[in-house]
Amino acid sequence: MFVILKNNVVVGMVDGQPDGGDLETRGEVAVEVLDATPSLGDIYDPLGMTFSTPELSLDDLTQAKRLELMTAANAAIEAGITHNVLGADHVYPTKRDDQNNLSALSLKAERVDRLGEAWAARFWCADAADVWMRRVHTAAQIIDLGETVMLHVQSQQDHYEIRLAELASAALQGDRAGVEAVVW
Repeated sequence: MFVILKNNVVVGMVDGQPDGGDLETRGEVAVEVLDATPSLGDIYDPLGMTFSTPELSLDDLTQAKRLELMTAANAAIEAGITHNVLGADHVYPTKRDDQNNLSALSLKAERVDRLGEAWAARFWCADAADVWMRRVHTAAQIIDLGETVMLHVQSQQDHYEIRLAELASAALQGDRAGVEAVVW
């Protein structure tokens, strides 16, 4: 593999020998790489023939951490919950569509519950054998499940908010190690 360098920064990679004439006109050079796996943007040290990844600025690192935390928060929210509303533990999905469907069912369940009407709905869950199916839930069970999912989402958002505050504090103090230390 050959890396294409401009001012000792990796700007491309090719499998075969590149055309040297084209490289020269763009101010680039090609270096054959045998024992390294460089990435775009890495810096090449011609004396040691090594590659290193440049350090992000504190602002860029903070932004990357913010994105990492947001991704982790969304994954935690959508990971599902375990609840025993049916009398035994079942796993319930909590992806956005699942939350929306449960919200609609919860509204209906609250209305029929207030009116004292008999009502049931089927909602997805997995039993202890990991068999997924839409199981029948009463209005009271749907209301309970909806509240539990809401608490789960709020708990994950609270955790996310705390981590963002830690990140902002470390960044404001210019504490690079503190920014790097913030994890989900």
